[in-house]
Amino acid sequence: MTKLMTKLRIAVLFALPVIGFVLLWEIFSRSGAIDSKLFPPPTVVAMAFAELIKSGEIFRDTGYSVGRAIIGFAIGAGLGVFVGTLTGAVKVVRNAFLPLIQVLRPIPSISLVPLAIVWFGLGEVSKIFLVTWSVFFPVWLNTFLGVTRVDPVYVWAASSLGASKRASLLKVILPASLPLIMGGMRVGVALAYMNLVAAEMAGAYVGLGFRLEYGHMVFRIDQMLVAIVMIGILGALSDRGFTGVVETLLPWSQTKKR
Repeated sequence: MTKLMTKLRIAVLFALPVIGFVLLWEIFSRSGAIDSKLFPPPTVVAMAFAELIKSGEIFRDTGYSVGRAIIGFAIGAGLGVFVGTLTGAVKVVRNAFLPLIQVLRPIPSISLVPLAIVWFGLGEVSKIFLVTWSVFFPVWLNTFLGVTRVDPVYVWAASSLGASKRASLLKVILPASLPLIMGGMRVGVALAYMNLVAAEMAGAYVGLGFRLEYGHMVFRIDQMLVAIVMIGILGALSDRGFTGVVETLLPWSQTKKR
């Protein structure tokens, strides 16, 4: 009973700000302070959402965007962990590749949109490339920091017990680095959606970014807001799902909640 009450209290605390925000939005849009065609109220946006559901377009757009985000995130995170581990654990690799990575890291993936379209066209590869690029660097950085900051005592202890360098890396260094690695991946989840939408707006025929750009071209502000709300919901759900996995797999990395 206590757990049920706790869950209900959390649900109410979560719902109240959302409901309040929607009500204020509705009141402001209908107050006449701004043209409602430029800033339609939630009721109008809900009707546009129903329209897109009826046509099936919202499901197609969401499916394509989620698929692109998942594939790009998986590739970027995998490469980030691999390269971060190598540059953190192997001094020769670090000295060879660290300067290059540090030069590439500040380049925003949005600036690569025109090049990606020229290189890969308007198909799926260009979108996945841009998502991969945006996810790789935060995951690489956190993996690199995690590997290089592992307490040497742990490595010495493993070596004294006869562990090889490979065993120490896989069974000591990487597990100790997981909290930081997961932190980098969580940042990557948000960046995946941010950069995917930019790529879809620049050149796509389906996806939430395309829906946003299409709404702009035909002056359907309500559809634009539907796309924006869907992006926010997907990002929040992805983040919540990722943190849930982290809390399950790495309970030792979680601080006590007040």
